[in-house]
Amino acid sequence: MARRPPPGPARPPLGLTKACRVVRVVDGDTLDVEVRYQLRVRLLDCWAPESRTKDLTEKDRGLASKEHLEQLAPAGSQAVLFVPGSADGSLGELLTLGRVLGHVWVGPDPHSLSERQRKAGHATPRKAA
Repeated sequence: MARRPPPGPARPPLGLTKACRVVRVVDGDTLDVEVRYQLRVRLLDCWAPESRTKDLTEKDRGLASKEHLEQLAPAGSQAVLFVPGSADGSLGELLTLGRVLGHVWVGPDPHSLSERQRKAGHATPRKAA
């Protein structure tokens, strides 16, 4: 009876994965990272309150969200950026408002910054109506 070889690693999702370094946090759902050059990343599946608004209640919540993200991803942190691709192999809708759409992981934590922001109550998975 022939033995099967052990299974290999799971096929990764389509997209771009790069080691990066956190440069700075812009707000509760956006940060600047450096790959070979600086990119502004809009975290996917992470909608934080706005910090640049005249609504003072939302502004306070937005500033708290930004502060939490700064604690999770301090400037200089080593991180991993993943920009999802589309079924046709392209990088799909790569940019929005001059920001790369992606997920970022910092340090050994297995959860993305989007997940960590949502779990802490500083963001939601979809934009509020």
